[in-house]
Amino acid sequence: MQPSLVGITFFLSGILLVKQEYSTSSYSFRVREVVGKRDLWMLGLILGLGIAVFDNMATWLQPVLETVGLGRYAGQAVALTIASGLIGISLIPSIVSKLETRTIYLRTVIPLITISFLTLSSYHEVYALYILLAASGLLMMPGYPLIMDWIGRFHRKEIQGSATGFVGFISRIISVILLFLAPQFIGSVKHYFIFLAAATALAFLFSLLLPNDRKMRAQPDKA
Repeated sequence: MQPSLVGITFFLSGILLVKQEYSTSSYSFRVREVVGKRDLWMLGLILGLGIAVFDNMATWLQPVLETVGLGRYAGQAVALTIASGLIGISLIPSIVSKLETRTIYLRTVIPLITISFLTLSSYHEVYALYILLAASGLLMMPGYPLIMDWIGRFHRKEIQGSATGFVGFISRIISVILLFLAPQFIGSVKHYFIFLAAATALAFLFSLLLPNDRKMRAQPDKA
């Protein structure tokens, strides 16, 4: 928990430093403009819930699976999730970006991940664990570069750094909150995966509030 709190502190300090240094520049840190953009709030919330789900699996999966005698498979399951996620990152974002289907992608894969967690809440087989978590990693991890791509494409160059920091700040708050809540559910595999499914279902609701990226106007590369 401590590194996350330290990171938040540094971010808040950074806001003051950046604002002070660039207050007379055309690249001023425009807090009101960034905070007033609904899509950045939604992206931060979606990213935070996604990070929270992954952090929770990496942290609590072993003691959770131990309750049904599968604790020894947790490390391999997490490794598969990471490996498949890296494959997804290398392939999916470029395709989605080219097709301008970022919103559609998020609204499609988040329910699939939710269904995977709900299945694991009641079906406790090793191969189901491997397959569903690997598939979730494959679909979930490309969300991060897609969110960064969204910021780069649809927000002016002079606020992109501020927008990225704001999204990261919101996402870290959400992920820390859920990491604190998770221990309440680790005593039961069913309750734990329902908890993760609830997080992803909430992310889906936030994705419905995102504008359709196909209808948005891309910002020119030149600031």
